[in-house]
Amino acid sequence: MPNTDIKINYYLRPQKSIERKMFCHLFRELNSILNLKDYRYIGMGAKYFVDFMVFHREFGFNKMISIEADKENIEKYEFNKPLNCIEMEYDYSSEALRQIDWVGCKNNIIWMDYDEPLKAFMLEDIRTIISKSKSGSMFFFSYNSTLPRYFKDRLRVFRDNLGIYCPPNVINKDLTDIKKDKYAKQIIDNVIDNCINIINSSSDDNEKLFYEQLVYFLYRDGAEMITIGGILLNKQDKEKFDMLNLSSSLDFVVLNRTAPPYSLVIPPLTYKEINAVLQQLPCTDITKIKLPGLQEEQLRQIAKLYRYYPFYMEAASFN
Repeated sequence: MPNTDIKINYYLRPQKSIERKMFCHLFRELNSILNLKDYRYIGMGAKYFVDFMVFHREFGFNKMISIEADKENIEKYEFNKPLNCIEMEYDYSSEALRQIDWVGCKNNIIWMDYDEPLKAFMLEDIRTIISKSKSGSMFFFSYNSTLPRYFKDRLRVFRDNLGIYCPPNVINKDLTDIKKDKYAKQIIDNVIDNCINIINSSSDDNEKLFYEQLVYFLYRDGAEMITIGGILLNKQDKEKFDMLNLSSSLDFVVLNRTAPPYSLVIPPLTYKEINAVLQQLPCTDITKIKLPGLQEEQLRQIAKLYRYYPFYMEAASFN
């Protein structure tokens, strides 16, 4: 959505920061079989370009594309673009993805970081990305998973947003707060699987693609968000991938596509609370952590995520 950067300061979103750090950890693990320095990163930098800076610093990507739909403020984005290696594509995502040169760059990491509810054009974007991608490429996309508060509006909005991708038999009970994310994910997985089946129908056995889910995150920096994505692999690359056994070394990696999302939700903490809990971690018994005002489940989340938790500090200088 154009002009999202006016409403949201992308520098100060703790759960988004956790997500980026987890992506970095994941990419470092995969680097042993993928040689990521030759990859291109495609994302949506807005005017902050936070993920672009993080991934360039961590992995040295020198081919990067930022998709921006706000054509009315090109000067703003060009001014804020922090790296010379970032190429701007000024168009809506569906058009921009079609215009990108996919032949000149074999492998890509693509993060379509939408701020809207799940819509048909996003599923079309997935189809475009998969159809253009080679073995070793990764794609992720984030969307706002919030539905209208009143059930009488949920079904109508869900159908309107998804259009032809909405199953005709969907009912209100499928869209309760407990069930809605699982139902939406089934639709997304079906799109991924159908697209890969079409590609594989005309491919040699050694070049057939497998989709391995890597992440399925839920977080709330304001609105409730979902991030889903994974990696495309041919037979040879999948054998190397399986030997990594990622889910045993990274607990946030969700290879099981029927598993619930991995929650990045963490209570807001003061500096004093952060320091107090860090002094008691890591530990094997969460009940022994002493931090007034926090419930045991909140403490479990903190213990799970503290290594990725961002630390913000205001600094002032006096002349």
